[in-house]
Amino acid sequence: MARPGVTYLEVKDSIALLQGKEKTITVDHIREELGTGSRTTINRHLKEWRNQQGTLKLKDPTLPQDLLNNIQGLWDKLREQANDKIQQHQVNCDEQYDQLQQENKTQKSELKKLREAFSQSQTQLEQQTEKAELLNTKFVVEQQTNHQLTERVKNFQERKQETEEENKKLHQQLEHSHNNLTHYQNMIGKQREQETLKLDSERQRIQHLETQLKNEITALTQTNANLCAQKNHFEEQLNKIAEQHSELAESQQTTQKELAQLQVKHEALQKQHQSLKKHHKGVEAALLTEKLKSEKFGSQLELQAQVLGEKEIKIQKLEGKLQKTEEILQNT
Repeated sequence: MARPGVTYLEVKDSIALLQGKEKTITVDHIREELGTGSRTTINRHLKEWRNQQGTLKLKDPTLPQDLLNNIQGLWDKLREQANDKIQQHQVNCDEQYDQLQQENKTQKSELKKLREAFSQSQTQLEQQTEKAELLNTKFVVEQQTNHQLTERVKNFQERKQETEEENKKLHQQLEHSHNNLTHYQNMIGKQREQETLKLDSERQRIQHLETQLKNEITALTQTNANLCAQKNHFEEQLNKIAEQHSELAESQQTTQKELAQLQVKHEALQKQHQSLKKHHKGVEAALLTEKLKSEKFGSQLELQAQVLGEKEIKIQKLEGKLQKTEEILQNT
C-alpha cells in the first residue's frame, strides 16, 4: 500500500520544532526534520503556512486606511515574491538533482559496459597469446624436424659420395684385372713355342685363372649393378627428402606469416586495452567533476537558504517595528 503524502499538520509541527531550535525555515530543514516527504508537497504546505502567518492585522482606526493598505500590499508583494523565488529555486534544484541522478546512472551504465568490453578484450588477448605460444612451439618443432632432415640429406650425400668412390675403385680393379689378363695372354703366346711341354698345365692354369677372372668380373659386375641400384635408390630418397624439405620450408614460411599476423593482432589488442584504460580514467575523472559540481551546488543552495533566512529575519524585524509603531500610535 502506498504511503500517503506529508500533511499540513506534520509540516506545521516540524516548523514549530525548527523555530524552537532557532533554525531557518526551509524545505530541506523541514524534510530533514520529518525524515521523508516530497519537496514539492512540503513547499506547498510551507507556502500555505506562510500565507496564514504572513497576514498583517492592522486594524487601528487612528491610522489612515491608505497607509494600512499600502503596508499590507507591500507586505503581500514581498511575501509573494519571496515565496515565488523560493519555489522556483526549489523546482530548479529538483530538476538539476534529477538530471544529475540521470547522468550519474548513464555514466554508471557506460562504465559497466566499458568494464565488460575490457574483460572481453582481456580474455581475447589471453586466447591470442595462447595461440601464439602454440604456434611458436609448433615452429620450434618444425625447425628441429627440418634440422634432422637436413642432417639425413647430408648423410645420404656422404654415402652417395662414398658409393661413387667405391664404384670407381671397382672399375679400376676390373680394368687392372683385364690388363693382367691381356698380359698373361701375351706371355702365353710368347712362351707357347718354348713351353710346348708345359702347354697342358699352362692351359689348365690359364683356364683356372680365366675362370677366377670371369668370376671376379661377374662379381664386380654384380657389385656394380647393386651399387648402381643403391645409388638410384639413394637418389630417389634424396629427391623425396628434398621435396619434404621444400614442403617444410613452405610450411615454415606460412607459420612465420601467421605468427607475424598474430603479433600484429596482439599489438592492436594491447593498444585497444590501453585506450580502454584511458577512457575509463576519463570517465572516473568526469564522475569526480560532476560530484564536485553537485557539492558546490549544494553549498550554493545552503548559502541562498541562509540569505532567505536573513531576509525573513529582516521581515520579522520590520513587523516588530510596525508593531511598535502601532503601539506608539495607540498610546498617543
